[in-house]
Amino acid sequence: VSTNGLTGKYIVPVCIAHSGITVENLQSIEVINPLTVLIQPINRSSISIYTDTVLCGTVLDARNAAVLDDEFAQDVKEEYKTVEDLKKGTREKLEKDAEEYLKSDKVEAFLAILEKETKFDLPKSMVEVELESSWKRFVRQSGLDEEVFEKFMKMQDQTKESIIESWRPDAEKNVRQQLILEEIKKKEDFPIDEEEFKKACDERLKNIQDESSLEYYKGMIKDEMQFAKVVPFLLENNNFITKEKKSYKEFMERV
Repeated sequence: VSTNGLTGKYIVPVCIAHSGITVENLQSIEVINPLTVLIQPINRSSISIYTDTVLCGTVLDARNAAVLDDEFAQDVKEEYKTVEDLKKGTREKLEKDAEEYLKSDKVEAFLAILEKETKFDLPKSMVEVELESSWKRFVRQSGLDEEVFEKFMKMQDQTKESIIESWRPDAEKNVRQQLILEEIKKKEDFPIDEEEFKKACDERLKNIQDESSLEYYKGMIKDEMQFAKVVPFLLENNNFITKEKKSYKEFMERV
């Protein structure tokens, strides 16, 4: 069982009631079904959830293995009252995650076709903004000051310029797709729910008094709400053909 770099002594309570394997006889297991592995320290705190289709691993100490009971389910999440609640919630999460990734794959495939058929010059300034934003996120994720981070990268024979340049193809792709989606939004001019629009404006603009600024930000909120309708529109109005079936593991492991 992978602990994803965690150290220490771990028990492995797993949702495998359907597999016919009990905790008492677990030494080395292989389950060929989608499931969630709950890796938890002996003190029953700091639960981490990992998902996979094929689980291969060894129980470190079967004698200390926790019982998959209602109490354990309640420890995982307050809204779970029983083991059945835990299993149902786990399955729903797995299905929801897979569905979201599937939607993303469909949109990516559709945009790839549009990219080939649509030729236009990319605004260099937009690409540079995209690259700079990616760099700032990269630095922020490191937890270091930018100057310190750049010194560290130089020790690895890398510079900001070399890293950014390696990102350029993806940045250009992102900008191109963004412009395509924006064009679809403009062409369709999706209607928005006025009540939702008013609620969003009231919540987000309550501290803005200047009338011109207020109108500007209202326009941005409307634009965001219309843009959010582009992907559902593409999924609803295009047919997607499934070429091959994949297992949950095959589909999710590329994420």
